Amino acid sequence: MSEKVIRMSVQFEELIPELKKRHIKRLRNGKCKIQSGFLWQDLLMNYKKIFEHYRNIALGIRGLNEENQDGGK
Repeated sequence: MSEKVIRMSVQFEELIPELKKRHIKRLRNGKCKIQSGFLWQDLLMNYKKIFEHYRNIALGIRGLNEENQDGGK
């Protein structure tokens, strides 16, 4: 499970630049307003923080699992 969370976190990090590009395109095309752009940026950064927390938890769990497999050495 921790490996899946780590992979998802990496995928999200890789997706952020594309999401930002798409948003800028929507702004330029008049499909959204600047106010919603601020909300979009906040939402994106909050999701990034959430994934970072999930990844840290997953790395901790993976470390505990590895430690338990090694016999606690």
